[in-house]
Amino acid sequence: MPENDLYNAIISHSAEAGIFTWNLGADLVFGDSAVAELFGFSLRSALEGQRMACYLDRVHPDDLSRVALEIHNAITMDGGYRCEYRVRGIGNEFRPVASFGRCFRTNNRELTQFAGIVYPIEPTPTDYDRLVKACVGAALLAEQLGRSDVALRLSEVILALDPPPPPPST
Repeated sequence: MPENDLYNAIISHSAEAGIFTWNLGADLVFGDSAVAELFGFSLRSALEGQRMACYLDRVHPDDLSRVALEIHNAITMDGGYRCEYRVRGIGNEFRPVASFGRCFRTNNRELTQFAGIVYPIEPTPTDYDRLVKACVGAALLAEQLGRSDVALRLSEVILALDPPPPPPST
């Protein structure tokens, strides 16, 4: 397995974009399997629909007011919605996503649907990311040199590395 593939397998999750629709009258958001995975919901609950509040509960607290404002503006100003934020997914880990959407209205200007996509984005590499990548490279080199014992120990270290805490909010 090439170095980048191993590195990406260790630090990333699904990279699939998800599709969602929000029935504004019923306040039900329907999502596909990628949306379910990104937000940490079961596929069944995403397909059957959940209230928008359930999705907003999964948004990082530091991003929540901005996300809510962007959604509000898209609805009230008949504009598109585009927002990047962090969401708590499977394993209760936050990961950055980008979302695009638009509100739809009837001929009488009544709100009906809000539809869009959400997809994971890669965060800007940090010193931690570079450390993990260097350790992966060392493990691969050890394996190539026939030092499976060293490669195994490095793999255990890589899996045990805890990411640093997020920077304080300003």
